[in-house]
Amino acid sequence: MEAVRLVRLGWSTRKVARHMGFTQSAIVKWVKRAPHDRRAQIIPTVSSRPHQHPHELAPDIVEAVVTYRKKYHRGAEVLQELLRRDGILVSLSSVKRTLKRNELTYPSKWKKWHQYPPRPVPERPGILVEIDTHRSLRFVDGAKIISPFGFQTLQSDHGSEFSKWFTKRIMERSMAHRHSRVRTPNDNAHLERWNRTLQD
Repeated sequence: MEAVRLVRLGWSTRKVARHMGFTQSAIVKWVKRAPHDRRAQIIPTVSSRPHQHPHELAPDIVEAVVTYRKKYHRGAEVLQELLRRDGILVSLSSVKRTLKRNELTYPSKWKKWHQYPPRPVPERPGILVEIDTHRSLRFVDGAKIISPFGFQTLQSDHGSEFSKWFTKRIMERSMAHRHSRVRTPNDNAHLERWNRTLQD
């Protein structure tokens, strides 16, 4: 809206683009979409997500997946087989996606669920330290001795060596431990790049 305001004051879209660091085409689009109310602070945006997909599941198949889930209370693999047995052919990924969209997924009783406390902003060394080693606790103790700064939060992947036992031992040492988020490679990108350097 600040860009739109400058255009309405008489600036050219090219000048506004140079001044604010955006492309001219973006400025032109914003001017077209911006409300004419001078009190407006934002430009309403419309999602580009398509309303439907040419290969989306038929409503009756979606209904069948939901019905079978509520009836049998079984996992996606079993539901797919039950549906196939009754003449309803649907892929396993479609069954899983349908269950997720209809909020019919339940947490596993055997899976270890990790807490994801807020990731601290690493404003100085030691606030967030990434770790990936098999001798985890021994490594931390050794690293603390030679490190010129203290460790505040350790971040690791979901390896078996970073279990609840490790988290408790870290807390006993007045540090915090968090796991990197699943399917979020940027959480530990620096560490993985360093591992590659060592391997090379």
